[in-house]
Amino acid sequence: MTRRIQHLAILAASLLIAGVAFQSCAARPGIVGDWDSGAPSNLRFEYRPDGSVWLMTEKVTRQVWRYEVTGNDVLTLHDGMGRKREYRFSIQGSTLTFNDVETGTAIERYTRAKSSSR
Repeated sequence: MTRRIQHLAILAASLLIAGVAFQSCAARPGIVGDWDSGAPSNLRFEYRPDGSVWLMTEKVTRQVWRYEVTGNDVLTLHDGMGRKREYRFSIQGSTLTFNDVETGTAIERYTRAKSSSR
């Protein structure tokens, strides 16, 4: 009987840990979707669930980076030449802000595209 209770306790603890891990992933800010840079460049970037970032224009659609989110708020962008850039990011309403990892200074701001379904 004691052994069975131990197994049930381990199972319950495992399910609890898995549930917390799943919830924290689900609660992570949703960077997936289309983001506009605004003037003067007026660029649109699409962050896809597969970890790719695409530049979207009327004439071309091109993958420009791979991304990963680490921790709760660090975004790492990898280009095709092995270089990487790290930013702290936040999403407030429809605004995505990239901040310098060291100083916290805002570097870039994007607005969620109105046609984005994500």
